[in-house]
Formats: sequence, C-alpha cells, structure tokens
Amino acid sequence: MIDKKHELIKGMLRIHGSSLAQIGRALGVTTSTVSIVAKGHRRSRRIELAIAGAIGVAPSDLWPDRSQSRDYPTSSRSEAKLPSSTLEISREERTHE
Repeated sequence: MIDKKHELIKGMLRIHGSSLAQIGRALGVTTSTVSIVAKGHRRSRRIELAIAGAIGVAPSDLWPDRSQSRDYPTSSRSEAKLPSSTLEISREERTHE
C-alpha cells in the first residue's frame, strides 16, 4: 500500500527543489533513514525539522500527532503554507489509524 502522506511529503520537497536524498546528504544520514522518519516509523527531531524546513512549514503541520510530545513550533492553518488537500489527507489518515 502506498503511504499517501509520504508521497505527498516527497512531492512537496520536489516542488520546493529538494528531496529526501538531499536532506540526508545535508544531515550526514542515509536517504533510507530520512525516509523512515518521514514515514513515521522512527522519530528524529533533527530530520523532522529538516524536512519541514525544506517545505517551509512547521513539523507540527506534517506530523500533528508527534508535536504533542515534542517542543515543535506550531502554526495555524493560515500560516502552514500547505494546500488544504494536504491537511485533509492528514486528517483522513489520523481517523484511519
């Protein structure tokens, strides 16, 4: 099964001229490590911040469930710079988990 949120993150990175591989190189970790964090299988504040920063949003906008237990900056919907469909996918995925 394709992880919609993961594919969306990769697409948003492409739109912003970045990729999981570029983030991995910049942080000195493998692309696989960045992908595992992006998919939510593991947590890394440093990688989550890098992914969100490359897209131009707060980590809490990409991973709202993670922001509850971390000191992530939060932003309102209007500040998120995410298309509304992105937020709808996030909401939909949370209800199916």
